[in-house]
Amino acid sequence: MYKNLLPKKGKITIVFVTILLLTTLISSLLPNATATPVEIVSVTPESGQVGDVVRVIGQIDTTNGPYTIFFDEEKVKNGTAVETMVNDTFNVPPRQTGSYDITLHDITTTNNATAEFTVIEIIVYCQTRNKYDQKPLANVSVDVYVNTTHITSGNTNETGWTNFRLDRGNYTFKAFWNEELVGSINGSVTGNVTDYMLERTFYIECELAHITIAVNDEAGNPLPFINVDLTSSKPETLLFETNSTGIIATNAFTNVSYTIESRRYGYLFDTTLIENLTYTRDGKDRINITCPTYNLFVYVLDSKEHALKNVEVTVYEWSSERIVGSGFTDSDFGSVAFNCTFGRYKIKVYSTEWGHKVVLNETELDLIEDPFFFAVHSRISNLDPSVKVVDYFGQPIPNAQVKLERKFDEEYVNVANLTTESDGTVPLPKIGGDYRISVQVMGEYCEVRPLYLSESKAIEFKINKYVTVGGYPLQIAQLITYTSLALLITTFALAIAYRRLRKTIKKEKTSPKD
Repeated sequence: MYKNLLPKKGKITIVFVTILLLTTLISSLLPNATATPVEIVSVTPESGQVGDVVRVIGQIDTTNGPYTIFFDEEKVKNGTAVETMVNDTFNVPPRQTGSYDITLHDITTTNNATAEFTVIEIIVYCQTRNKYDQKPLANVSVDVYVNTTHITSGNTNETGWTNFRLDRGNYTFKAFWNEELVGSINGSVTGNVTDYMLERTFYIECELAHITIAVNDEAGNPLPFINVDLTSSKPETLLFETNSTGIIATNAFTNVSYTIESRRYGYLFDTTLIENLTYTRDGKDRINITCPTYNLFVYVLDSKEHALKNVEVTVYEWSSERIVGSGFTDSDFGSVAFNCTFGRYKIKVYSTEWGHKVVLNETELDLIEDPFFFAVHSRISNLDPSVKVVDYFGQPIPNAQVKLERKFDEEYVNVANLTTESDGTVPLPKIGGDYRISVQVMGEYCEVRPLYLSESKAIEFKINKYVTVGGYPLQIAQLITYTSLALLITTFALAIAYRRLRKTIKKEKTSPKD
């Protein structure tokens, strides 16, 4: 009944109005795109190092629209514009030095704007120098500060240089040695970039001087491991040790007087004074210290405290085992003289009696006096040892063969073949040490004994399988056999004699009486 109440033209009007309202609503909800182009107004700074903060100011097409900032096509920041304005920062990503594009991208319109940024490297070089002669100073610690904030530090090399990677700005460079401030300088890191590099150089003048100390013996040979102490009005004593070439290279405070004390194996041998040190003591002007040569007289005594003549004495440097002297004791006092540098030595006394070097004694000494007299006691020289060979009952066995072997290095060498006398004894060589003694009786080895001879005594070998009869050794088994045979013969002889005696007696009884 109500069909087609609304004319066709009215329907079209309603649809048009509805579409218009929807379009207005949607456009109010979306960001407004304007005709303003995407633009980068400024990039601050225009050059810098990896990790630096860069600020980008610009605008995009879309009001309150989203944007992305790219650095060399790498996304470094996302954000939303305030109206159309962009004011944002990012950190420079890792790149080699060179020129790169910064791109501001309007996400809505996909429009872009670009600006150039140069990745550079800022290197600051610092050299520490002696304040008075401008000579470079090695092994100095340089600390970098911004106001009172410590930034970084480094140690100078052999030519006095160290370097830092810093940003542009104002810095204080302080030089320290042994934790004491010796110099400082303020500097600004600014300037033009050349070939993507910004370099600045600063020189720090220090109250410090480089010194070289050389320690040698009187022949000019360098002495390593010498302890050298530098004392001054400063509270701390500087302690050093010479290297393999006898050298100490170090720094020392200027405008200070030093006392240099040199010690070898803990004993003082030289004191040198340096007054008011200001300039470098190096090269030809280095500080030379000579360790003196002393006279050493070595006396060798045997086990009876008698002078031991014509034995070899060798002197070795204690730490290096280097031979510094060798000679033979004289025939008067058993002594030999050497000229040796102040220090510590090993003394070895040898005998060559058997064609091999036998160590009679080894000891150490500290040569700290001039002249120095030193006695070496050889407790294994001039001994009176002997071997005694006895039988089961303790009776001496004469004519026993005694083989004497002495240990040289790691081997035993035969040095004597001896025979016991009628009392069963035989004297041994007068030099003690490691021996191996073998005893033979009647050509048969009976005992072998290793031992160390260090005193005058008789070494007894008891051969239990032998018994001496009439000066001749017999094995007990042989003695028993001979004794049994003798008893048997004696018994047989007695039996025969007894029979003969009975016959004689019987004949006497049966013979007629006169």
